Amino acid sequence: GFTMEVKLATSAMTGDANRTQQNTNIYGPSFAALSFFNRVPRYSVPADRNRVMYVDANFVDATGYVGEGEESANESSATATEKYREMAKVDCKLKFTSEMLTDMSFFLNWAQNQARNAIVSKVDTYMWNGDGADGGANAKHIYGIKGMATAFDATKAGLKNALEKPDSRSLLLAMKAQAKKETKGAYVPNMVFMSEEGLVEFTNLRDANGNQINFPDFQKALGCEIVSTDKLEGKEVLMLDINVVQLHEKRGLELEVERKAGNDSYVMYLRWRGNQVIPTELAKAVIYAADADTAIGALAKA
Repeated sequence: GFTMEVKLATSAMTGDANRTQQNTNIYGPSFAALSFFNRVPRYSVPADRNRVMYVDANFVDATGYVGEGEESANESSATATEKYREMAKVDCKLKFTSEMLTDMSFFLNWAQNQARNAIVSKVDTYMWNGDGADGGANAKHIYGIKGMATAFDATKAGLKNALEKPDSRSLLLAMKAQAKKETKGAYVPNMVFMSEEGLVEFTNLRDANGNQINFPDFQKALGCEIVSTDKLEGKEVLMLDINVVQLHEKRGLELEVERKAGNDSYVMYLRWRGNQVIPTELAKAVIYAADADTAIGALAKA
């Protein structure tokens, strides 16, 4: 008989591949959650149409008393103006080789999903601060909610210098009062958007005794969903009836892949066409405060 002793260490094996556990998840930059694209009413623009028309109208009411047998002098009047939006176009493209398609499909799938998300995220951003304008170079740009909104006005709310020690809650109630007064109650706001830091400050509000506000109870009493978004910055506050915003889309999100045989590669094209409308009268239910502190100051008694 005999004995044999063998001693091995990891250094006895050359190479690292066999001891590597691969994680094929891709960790890259994220896109912010959508704020408007997935919330506002969306309408399809049909074939053979590439412009959205709407009518802004006005009615002057002269209704009043008339005596028996007298000719009426209470003549009301109405006017209307046709307005329209051209289709804005947002796109991007992604090039990839045949080798990428067959050898690293897990990475390609991630990149393609990122490209799709990038289109929708960009449209969502333009829906807030787009620079569309009637005529000129920006006629085919998206009109932003920020540019179409009605500025908060404490006087229109009937609360100029009227409140003792107003705070952010007072401001939201005053913004709602303005929207209801200006639209004669036809439109009532149902959503509030704040910046990320603005919502933190709001939920940290305390009363004179140091008690923190009951956020769900106030939100319910206000009748609005209050959300944070990275689209708004600093002290910006937006309150609106989300249903008055119209997003018109032409064919939705388009995806097309082109084969480049000359260099054995592909190009993926992504496109979105559409525009956003808030009729002038309905914009009275979209209230924007550029600086909450300034707006609160306008509510405070001297």
